[in-house]
Amino acid sequence: KITDISVESPFSIVDFTSVNIEAKAEGEDASFITITVKFAPTEITENGFDKVLTITNNDETKTITLSGEAINFVWDGTQWQPKDPETGDDVQINGTFTIGESIPNPFNEENTVTIADGGNIIVPNGHNFDVVEVTVENGGNIEIQAGGTSTISEDLTINESGGIYLNSAIRDDNGEISKPSGSLIVNGLITNNGSMKSEVTTQHSTYRKFYISKPISIDFNTSNFKFAEDGGKILKLENGRNTEANNENMEIGRGYDIRNVNAQTVIFDGTFNNDETYILSAPLRKRRSALAGNPYPCAINWDMNENENENEEEGWNKNNLRSSVYIWSEERSRLSSWNPTNKTGTNGREDGIIPAMCGFIVKASRTGSSLTVKKAARVHQVNENEDKKMNFVNNLLRLKVSGKNYSDETVIILNDFISEAENTDKMFEDNEELPHLFTMSDDNFETSINNLFSEDENISIPLHFIAGEHGEFSMEITENNLNAKNVFIEDKNTGEIKNLENYKFNSKKSDSEDRFVLHFSNENLENIAEESVKIYSYEKSIYIDNPFEKANVIVYDIAGRKVFEEFLNEKSLIKLDIAQKSGTYFVKFINNNKIVNAKIIIK
Repeated sequence: KITDISVESPFSIVDFTSVNIEAKAEGEDASFITITVKFAPTEITENGFDKVLTITNNDETKTITLSGEAINFVWDGTQWQPKDPETGDDVQINGTFTIGESIPNPFNEENTVTIADGGNIIVPNGHNFDVVEVTVENGGNIEIQAGGTSTISEDLTINESGGIYLNSAIRDDNGEISKPSGSLIVNGLITNNGSMKSEVTTQHSTYRKFYISKPISIDFNTSNFKFAEDGGKILKLENGRNTEANNENMEIGRGYDIRNVNAQTVIFDGTFNNDETYILSAPLRKRRSALAGNPYPCAINWDMNENENENEEEGWNKNNLRSSVYIWSEERSRLSSWNPTNKTGTNGREDGIIPAMCGFIVKASRTGSSLTVKKAARVHQVNENEDKKMNFVNNLLRLKVSGKNYSDETVIILNDFISEAENTDKMFEDNEELPHLFTMSDDNFETSINNLFSEDENISIPLHFIAGEHGEFSMEITENNLNAKNVFIEDKNTGEIKNLENYKFNSKKSDSEDRFVLHFSNENLENIAEESVKIYSYEKSIYIDNPFEKANVIVYDIAGRKVFEEFLNEKSLIKLDIAQKSGTYFVKFINNNKIVNAKIIIK
């Protein structure tokens, strides 16, 4: 690399690179001379080089003296010169080098890399470009394709006419991300005198809606997003209220709700955000929500808050906020949620990773909340087609309801101890076509992930459902880690009680939302012992797990008076409405010569 050059008059140096010198004689009519510099291996030492060139013009001979640094390993586009580098050697790229294809690949976390004029680093899907320091000279470029990543442990310098480009995520036919955006993490400083670009691609989903944030520090107007012919709008969410943000400069750390947008590729052009911290949301009132935004050109991890390693820095400051985060699922056209306190999500969410250029919703636990993200929260997103380690949560039941092209999930976690895990509030999107499935918390809030305390193996839980449209729906268990072997669903509209495997039902918007009750039993009804008949109450009804073909049930009040009697003729969970006042009652279950007695309380 030439670092110094001198020339005798009447010549002057117009421009030079590491391989070419352009000289010019004095005078307006003088012609340019381009000299290609070639070095023999013996002319370059570890200390650099000094080389004298001779220029002859009109029989006049002058000299040019070059001084420079030795670069031992140069990629010329097809091979390394003068020999293959070893892992960790400092290198210069003069041609196109594709990670995973060009060999040998010397890049690890120990390299310093210079990308010269005409040099180009391409990082394809599933590959990484991890080095100590990178300088992109004039005419050099880095392209990080979808699914590719780069971590630079120290500084990144982009000189004039040099550049770096992060490709947009690639989505599958359902609109879900299959390969995340090209991802960049710089742990040192970013100096940008050239071009830094990151692209985001939108495409029509069922609801044509996206949560987007900007990864650059300069102004970027929302008018860059183009809408479909039937109109569209851009919203920002503060304290649970949407306000329009059309033709407005995007703020760092704010998410934007972009609706009815055309399928398009939008390019964020400017220096990437790389500050240590960003404040992502203004103070909120209790239980109100805000749409924040990922400010970095890489993913961030919502779970990077309390690290087991004391030497690791926390990634967030979460002040007076609920623990869960909500991210838009383009595949399901609704919000998904993630709860870090019990490592559980809903609607396809399997972790707390917030993609690059993505908005996300947070909720306040009390008035005066705030949220700050730090560089320690940055991560590279894992490809969706790679195997993920699934979280197994004890005593968890996951239910899914489907119908009219949409679905929803709710999770119930039953513990026989007081859990420190926090519930996840149910979020109700403003698309009226969506169905909603949820339960109520002990403090009477709608929840999508509900941690419940119960010492009783046989309990009943109200299950709420709202139909977005009239039609047929199906409800099924998609995950069951409960100790209970049987889960029954009671449909108040039809009076049916069935083992919940795949329950089909019709619903309309006017139906009462507390239509269902879940009943849990710890016994397998096919093999239950006669003395293990389960009898319990819920509200003003008595429930009996009947393991026999035939049995007789008699109910007495506390004074010993018979108030109810019924003959049972099927193996099932039986509901008895005895139409009695609140109080204590005694139930006698008779099968042949076997009798089971139970005391229950009607509330």
